[in-house]
Amino acid sequence: MELLKIKNLSVSFKVACGRVHAVNDLSFSLQKGKCLAIVGESGSGKSVTALSIMRILETNASVDGGQILFEGRNILAVKEKEMQSIRGKQISMIFQDPMTALNPSYTVYRQIAELYKLHRKAAENVKQEITELLGRLHIPNPELILKKYPFELSGGMCQRIVIAMAFALKPDIIIADEPTTALDVSTQAEILKLLKELSEDTGSAVLLITHDMGVVAEMADEVMVMYNGRRVEKKEAEEFFRNPEHPYTKGLLRARPENFNGRFITMSDERGEIKSGGTKYTS
Repeated sequence: MELLKIKNLSVSFKVACGRVHAVNDLSFSLQKGKCLAIVGESGSGKSVTALSIMRILETNASVDGGQILFEGRNILAVKEKEMQSIRGKQISMIFQDPMTALNPSYTVYRQIAELYKLHRKAAENVKQEITELLGRLHIPNPELILKKYPFELSGGMCQRIVIAMAFALKPDIIIADEPTTALDVSTQAEILKLLKELSEDTGSAVLLITHDMGVVAEMADEVMVMYNGRRVEKKEAEEFFRNPEHPYTKGLLRARPENFNGRFITMSDERGEIKSGGTKYTS
């Protein structure tokens, strides 16, 4: 079942020298219960696409064309009040930096409880639900953690709190923007396991934005590659790693640390030969 469909989306930003086009004529879809990973270099339009879906772009941004269809309805056309009922309840987002995603002035409990206050009429047993939710994320002493402020917690713990907020109301879609960027390797593995477990338990579809091909291999059912604001390739995850077609996709996969041969790639040809710094290498 198709939950989300992006049709010919174009987004630009007004800057001092004119307009910068961040997303250009982008189209893709996300299926229920599936994980779609969006990969590409910084500036390729990945995060702008995610923010467009949530409708939380900067004030100098404008959607120049296209549609974002959620369950068949174009959410770009709905009023902000209606969008507020969708945002957080049906579509949630895990932001890249958990330390800035959380408000340092509020306790963990107050920040999570606000979701229930906004999207539920009845507020009974909210604290018990939140405590059980933190327990599912393997957070020790959840009652104690709920009383703390974000600055009293580690980066990994803050990321767990952000994930708890995203999954609290069991949304249909979770957008995860670089959810493991600032974490050490062992914490990254734990966070990925939690994301996978929670998405399977709740049936949520996941739109995963990442640079890490290891994360893609672990999480994704499908992979979409973006370059210069455009979609250049979209494949099943297994096929993506086994048989990349676009030259840019091949370059991304060759740029993984295990493939680095001491020289940066500058040109590749159809035979898989890599020429770098005047020396030819065979991949």
